[in-house]
Amino acid sequence: MSNSTRLKYLRIALVLVGIIFIFGLYLLMIAWPSIWPSGWTWHTGHSDYPLMIVGVYATLGVFLLLAARSPLDNLARCAGLLARTERKARLLLPLF
Repeated sequence: MSNSTRLKYLRIALVLVGIIFIFGLYLLMIAWPSIWPSGWTWHTGHSDYPLMIVGVYATLGVFLLLAARSPLDNLARCAGLLARTERKARLLLPLF
């Protein structure tokens, strides 16, 4: 696989994940909670936590869309994001 093909697939992946982070999480957690009602609640009553999570991931989605314009210039940021996600997954995986 040539480098230009890899770059094209990287751009596609960044755009798709960015759009999912911006719109998909909001739709699942806030707009349509009936899809998985027990999955998004941590306690009974009103909670600002889901809205905070949506805000954090929507912001990350915007930056992923910006990084898709020139992935090679933003390679260090993308690698840092992957490293942080991996560390978080390693910490949380034993809890399940």
